Amino acid sequence: MPRPYTWLMPKKRQKFVRERPPDPTSLSATWRLFIAIPMPSAVTGMVREIVARLSADESLPVRWVEPDQTHLTVQFIGEVPGEQAELIRMAVAPAFAGHQVFRLRTADLGVFPSIRRPRVLWVGLHGPTHRLESIRNDVTAALMEIEAPHDASPYHPHLTLGRFRSVANHRTRDLPERIRTRFETLMAEGLGTTRQPIAIPIDEVLLMRSLIDHRGSHHEVIERYPLVPRHPDQGSDPPPGVGDD
Repeated sequence: MPRPYTWLMPKKRQKFVRERPPDPTSLSATWRLFIAIPMPSAVTGMVREIVARLSADESLPVRWVEPDQTHLTVQFIGEVPGEQAELIRMAVAPAFAGHQVFRLRTADLGVFPSIRRPRVLWVGLHGPTHRLESIRNDVTAALMEIEAPHDASPYHPHLTLGRFRSVANHRTRDLPERIRTRFETLMAEGLGTTRQPIAIPIDEVLLMRSLIDHRGSHHEVIERYPLVPRHPDQGSDPPPGVGDD
């Protein structure tokens, strides 16, 4: 009996099975944690407008942030077991006890690490950012005390707008000029510029969990840590739009 011409027969298509994200409520689920400062609605509104304007340009291969999730990262912790997440929640609380409330303000738009090698687009911050570094140092010390993971890289406070994806299928030679032109247009209109700053009250810090479920990627507040209120003898807060010096 002659053998069938198997090489002429169509190959069976491999069935694609979409992987479901792990159930974040399961006992074995890891917790992706970070410590951050929430943004007022005026800032999230500005970020929303900037992202809408920039994302309309499909020549920028960027994965844009969800504006309503805009936050100022203080310390990224990463993936930890559920029981360690509870230990972290308690361990970092004393780190905020010696820090008073203060204000920052939004500044110009920028790029990490440089406009010639763009990876991250961001909104800058002005004001006493050394106070943020002090909070971060105390949080980091608390995490190190319990041998919890933490980010040891240099700290550059900013609000992320988007991160560049692979540029393999995009023209990159004129990318710096395209970014510069779009930034200049936005800042000329008062978006993301020191000429029209938005005040950011720093009065609490959050322990947050990053989740991926049927709703997509979102953040959940695990704990709120209020900073120390100003004493009446220290005077009133700076006027809106002005950070502490």
